[in-house]
Amino acid sequence: MLKLKKLYSLINRNATIKLVNEKRTDVYFCGTVKDIPDQYDLWKVVDLFELNSYEYEIMITEK
Repeated sequence: MLKLKKLYSLINRNATIKLVNEKRTDVYFCGTVKDIPDQYDLWKVVDLFELNSYEYEIMITEK
């Protein structure tokens, strides 16, 4: 499974990101790619939703 930090180079650093759990009930982070806390770097990406060119929702799960 893809780790969150691997996506950083693929997404514009100024894009708005929302990190959510698998059920989309909890929001872990909302902000720009460059501001994502390091604590989420090794979390696994479950799914990625592109809401528009500079806005994404990334479903993640703990290590």
